[in-house]
Amino acid sequence: MKIQGSNPIEYINRAYKRNREPLNIQEKKSDFRPQQDRIEISEASKALKSRIENLDSKDEEIDWKKVETIRQAIAKGTYKVSPEGLSDKLLDELSTQNRPEEE
Repeated sequence: MKIQGSNPIEYINRAYKRNREPLNIQEKKSDFRPQQDRIEISEASKALKSRIENLDSKDEEIDWKKVETIRQAIAKGTYKVSPEGLSDKLLDELSTQNRPEEE
């Protein structure tokens, strides 16, 4: 008695060939090139970069002693931030940024 049925290996081979055909078509194309990555920088980012580049170091003196003191306090876990003071400074900075430039 002979059992008629599908051969699983034959089924796998047919599926492989069917899935392989699109790859062969792409490989044969001479003008096929992978798409290159691109980035676009927003106008806001360009403006920020410009502001950073134009900062006058004389106006922005850095107190390195204070910076080091704060770093040590952070490392020890003793640095405390006043939420009210932080929010006040953020609001002041935002209001200064949103004012039209005086000419």
